[in-house]
Amino acid sequence: MRGNGRGREAVTTPASLEHLSAFGHGRANWTGHRAARMLACIAMSAATPTTIRPAVAADLDAILRIYNDAILTTTATWDEAPWTMQQRRAWFATHGPSQPVLVAEVQGAVAGFAYLTRMSEKSGWRFTREDTIYLDPPFHGRGIGRLLLGALLDEARTLGLRLIVASITAENAASLALHRALGFETMGTLHNAGFKFGRWLDTTYLQLDLGPPATSHRQDVV
Repeated sequence: MRGNGRGREAVTTPASLEHLSAFGHGRANWTGHRAARMLACIAMSAATPTTIRPAVAADLDAILRIYNDAILTTTATWDEAPWTMQQRRAWFATHGPSQPVLVAEVQGAVAGFAYLTRMSEKSGWRFTREDTIYLDPPFHGRGIGRLLLGALLDEARTLGLRLIVASITAENAASLALHRALGFETMGTLHNAGFKFGRWLDTTYLQLDLGPPATSHRQDVV
């Protein structure tokens, strides 16, 4: 699998072909080489094949369920009210090729999702994105978060991005460790920046500098 640097065996499945075909019809700007690369991005995790692929509209029910569970039971997100499907569909509509959404699929089930978001709509920020990752609790501890983040960074490099930023609740040790393992540097912590479940929360900012993009990318990134 490209992006995680672990050289795990890659295979293709009929399901992954079907999902990539659906993605291609819905997102015309998804380029052929990127689709082919994502098709091959199927790795072995805990002896079960884990497919990393672009999200499609059919995944939104699972994405909504996973995120709403995180809202209600964790401090990984500081949202306090569950999202509606209308909100989730509107969110997905804003995530085109320059803000990719990936899912991890295990035996036909969406085990988690990850995406890149612009840090700002100001044009000078166009080479920077924030990453976000959520996993379904039954799939924690299987290395799926690492596969998702690795694939997301691979997408960032393909897009010609320079900086990836993560804002992580300071008590989320697993997410902090994951990002540091893939090369992110801790930039600092905002103390008492959030309030949820009756207590104040800190957030830690990390970043990964991917290096200057090729000159050909500098006018294309939006």
